[in-house]
Amino acid sequence: MPDDTSVTATWPDRFVYVCIATRANIVNLAPLVHAGQGRIVGLVILRGLKDPENPSPEEAPDAVMPARQLSDYAEKALNLVGEDVVLVDGDPDLAAPWTQATDVARKLARARNASVLFNVAGGRRPVMIGALVGIAPWK
Repeated sequence: MPDDTSVTATWPDRFVYVCIATRANIVNLAPLVHAGQGRIVGLVILRGLKDPENPSPEEAPDAVMPARQLSDYAEKALNLVGEDVVLVDGDPDLAAPWTQATDVARKLARARNASVLFNVAGGRRPVMIGALVGIAPWK
């Protein structure tokens, strides 16, 4: 951490926030709190679920509940509702299903004249890697 306490994070004026639902949800919530209301105009939550219609007992605390906490916070504290919050589901053990996830965020951002900010902290590595491959310039 820098010794200079005057250094603060710089956020885009308007952005769609992309994150991976995780049991350690503080890694997703902290940036939402720090960026503040007004800047965040959309939220895309990547949920690692093998079967979204029937999550396993392990997936509930790892993906379902954290995603619900994030969407509740977005609604109550950031005034994001309806189409402002998007859940993207896929197999947490595979990278391929996630390569299209950032397309969802780009479309949402384009519709709101905003940037995309992807929080790669937390969550399963295949989810993060697949989503990063999806935004690669060679795609």
